[in-house]
Amino acid sequence: TRAPLLQADCDSQQLHCIFRLIGRPPRHEWPENVAIVADSFPDYPPQDLADVLPRIHPHALDMIKGMLVFDPAKRLTALDCLEHPYFTEEPLK
Repeated sequence: TRAPLLQADCDSQQLHCIFRLIGRPPRHEWPENVAIVADSFPDYPPQDLADVLPRIHPHALDMIKGMLVFDPAKRLTALDCLEHPYFTEEPLK
C-alpha cells in the first residue's frame, strides 16, 4: 500500500500503534527507568502480521516480525536484516 505500517505524532501514540500490532509486552520485559509506564497502555492482544500484511512475501513477513520484537536483545539487528533470506535468496526484486 506504500503507507506507513505504524504512524503517530508522538512517542506515546507510537507505542500505542506498536502495541496494537504486536501486543503490549509483559511487565518483566518493560524497561526500567522510563518516563512512560507499562500500565498506562491497554493490554492489547498481538495481531497476526499475515492478516495485517496479507500480500507480503513470506521472507519479508518473517523479517518484519523479527524487527518488531519489543526486547532489543531479541530484535533483529541491521546486520541480521541484511543477512536475512529476504535479501539473500533469489529472486531479488
